Amino acid sequence: MLSGSSEGEREAAARALLTWPPSNLHLRVAEWGVWLDAGGVFGIPASIAKEIPPFVHRTGNVLSSFNSYYAPMHNVDKPIIHITSNCALAAQIEVVILDGRPWFAYPLPDDFNLTLESSEIVTSCGALQMNEVMSAAPGSSNGVVSQTTDAIPDCREGYPWLLPHHRLYERGFYNEIWPISSLGLCWQSLIVSPQRLSWMSPPVVPPDPLFKWWEPLRSVPSDWVSNRGETERFLYYDGPTSSALPVVVSLADPERRLVFREIPPPKEIEGQAQRVPPPEFVPVASASKDAAPAREGLYLEVHGGEVRGQHFIVNGNGHVDLAMQLPLAGDAVIQRFREMLIGYGLTPPEAEGLIGAWTPQLFHADGRRFILRMSPADYDRRCPMRVRPAPTEVVRLGLVLSEFGPDASQPAP
Repeated sequence: MLSGSSEGEREAAARALLTWPPSNLHLRVAEWGVWLDAGGVFGIPASIAKEIPPFVHRTGNVLSSFNSYYAPMHNVDKPIIHITSNCALAAQIEVVILDGRPWFAYPLPDDFNLTLESSEIVTSCGALQMNEVMSAAPGSSNGVVSQTTDAIPDCREGYPWLLPHHRLYERGFYNEIWPISSLGLCWQSLIVSPQRLSWMSPPVVPPDPLFKWWEPLRSVPSDWVSNRGETERFLYYDGPTSSALPVVVSLADPERRLVFREIPPPKEIEGQAQRVPPPEFVPVASASKDAAPAREGLYLEVHGGEVRGQHFIVNGNGHVDLAMQLPLAGDAVIQRFREMLIGYGLTPPEAEGLIGAWTPQLFHADGRRFILRMSPADYDRRCPMRVRPAPTEVVRLGLVLSEFGPDASQPAP
């Protein structure tokens, strides 16, 4: 697996060794992701999409390409992932974007996984419906990227010479094809190595300042990961969702009051809806440090290069009043943000990678914004993950960035 002379040899060895994990394994999976609250419009803002390096894969495979994933049966039922291990191993990582789909990924994944709906789910949010996420026309509108046009080539799971090429999904009654409600990705033969091996060649990041955020992530001292001949120090995926945010944050002027409105998960109506996860998909459960609050956040004001802020514990529905003079200023704001990340469970280098990637948007761009740190349950529900072999430590940190415009009763464009 580590010294094979060809990609095919290494992939075959990794696939065979997946079910034979090393003994005394310590495997840490640390992920963080940032959701953008666009005032009820899901998607990836064009300003963010243009910052994605050109070597990152676009995953705009059309829905009709997934027809071969269904078995001929009837009457039967961004984000960034750093991996750290005490030894080299083969791993399988699967992720799902609830009520959404990935549009970008690196290294190249092997295949998609599907979550199906036996019928409509009644939702409590006013977001656009899932079919609009899945089949939006290429292009952009209102500054939001609506679809990518490129597709992952040669999607397949298992050995390339074996059929079927995909895990098969059961059809519903009368041989009906249940609609897809969520799409995810599968890296099936991931080679994880604490050392960068001679054949591992990470991509060259173009010198354009737009792509500088990639470098801090590569500098985090985690393991190197390789899949289908591509190597990086982390897994990256990104895409839109119509799933409601766990907490909607608004700013009331002139009271200088932050208002929090908790959005409970939608309920599936018995007899009307049934969510069918990918076969054998048992997601891992993440956790935070015992001392960390369930949710917390940081309010920021940036003007003329100066940043001030105030930290809050977020306890569901309610409101808090901002100080007339925000108590944190300059480096103290970034330090408080750093303490939020490390207090939740990221290591100091992982926290620095996140801060380095997002400093221009959070601490340099003029404006008013709130960074909500979600609870572990919030993140696990919106982006379930499966890992083989079972990790010994899982930390998944999710942030929601809400921008407030000059008129704080409306989100910033």
